[in-house]
Amino acid sequence: MTSRDQQETLIDEAIAAAQTHPQKVAVATFLLEHGRADLAAAMIDAHGDEFHGAFYGSLLSPAEALRKDFPASAWILYRSLLLTILEQKRSKAYHRAADYLAIAGDLAERAGLQENHQALLAQLRSQHGRKYGFWGLVKK
Repeated sequence: MTSRDQQETLIDEAIAAAQTHPQKVAVATFLLEHGRADLAAAMIDAHGDEFHGAFYGSLLSPAEALRKDFPASAWILYRSLLLTILEQKRSKAYHRAADYLAIAGDLAERAGLQENHQALLAQLRSQHGRKYGFWGLVKK
């Protein structure tokens, strides 16, 4: 076995081990850094509720990396980022939340998640309908 083969084997073993790690955000980042966007997307799809927008700095990069080829997975991450901003009443970040909502809408259309996105909009109206600063930034 060549050193290149050994290196690839070690990377494959690391990827397999990483998938069982409890910190899913770190795992998704690791997988993306090692060219396994497919595995990162599958993990996000399977564990979407474990991706919290409180990890803003860690979620935005994977969300952006998955936008083109894995819109459903990216939608999950943008939804999480958006919800966290609104739930934590970060009014100075409402412009970002409005941007994330627009991005999520585009991703939902591409991924066939229109029903999920409509449910998200209904949730936002119900739980955050009085956040006029946010809604004033949302493009109709």
